[in-house]
Amino acid sequence: KLTEEYSFIWIACALALLVLSLWREILHAVARWLGVFYPPAVLLLVLIAFVFVASLYFSVVISLQRKRIERLIEEQAILAARQRELDRKG
Repeated sequence: KLTEEYSFIWIACALALLVLSLWREILHAVARWLGVFYPPAVLLLVLIAFVFVASLYFSVVISLQRKRIERLIEEQAILAARQRELDRKG
């Protein structure tokens, strides 16, 4: 299941590709501006750029989650050690 945050990213990309597909004038203008001779190749370029950015974004999110999980594991270990110590004293 995707959260709304991630759903928005996919919807935005799909809409961008849809706009480029439906309005050929925009597609041809972008192709001319980029120096691409075959305008549909711009769609592939946009798709590749999106996948790259999405992969980078998800890598950052996963890295942050991993750090949080490691911190929680450390905190849990400290709490468990304190609990064992209190059990021995009490």
